[in-house]
Amino acid sequence: MPHVRYLAYLLRHKWYVAYAGMRLGVPLWRLLIHDWTKFTRAEWGPYVRRFFGAHGSVMDKGADPQEFQDAWRHHYERNPHHPEYWRQPEEDGTLRANWMPPKYVREMVADWYGAGMAQGKPDIEGWYFANKERLPLHPGTRFLATQVLKEAQRKNLIP
Repeated sequence: MPHVRYLAYLLRHKWYVAYAGMRLGVPLWRLLIHDWTKFTRAEWGPYVRRFFGAHGSVMDKGADPQEFQDAWRHHYERNPHHPEYWRQPEEDGTLRANWMPPKYVREMVADWYGAGMAQGKPDIEGWYFANKERLPLHPGTRFLATQVLKEAQRKNLIP
């Protein structure tokens, strides 16, 4: 049952991302392949165990945190709508946030919308402003994300 619940969530998420993405001008191909790696062996099992648990509970505290971290890394390293994809290691070991091309910023905002709607939390603007300092965004990317959020609000994607 946890696998079915995760599949239902994932398809609901992709539906909402496609809806927002079409309204925000994300290329159709990006919307079709959005989060494709979540269907791979490297991500499917860890995501099911983390979010739907062995007993079907949400956010299973018994799930292996390293397994999920490995799955999350696998995900963002292969999906350019995540800001982590655009980080570059510096000589001192820190990570520098690089600029994201606009089509990926638009997909990122559509992803935020899709995640919020699929979880019954449609206030993506509130989520963004509460979490923006933790997001590894280049200043230019942060500015563009804010502009795309305003566009989403004008298009009634944000309540």
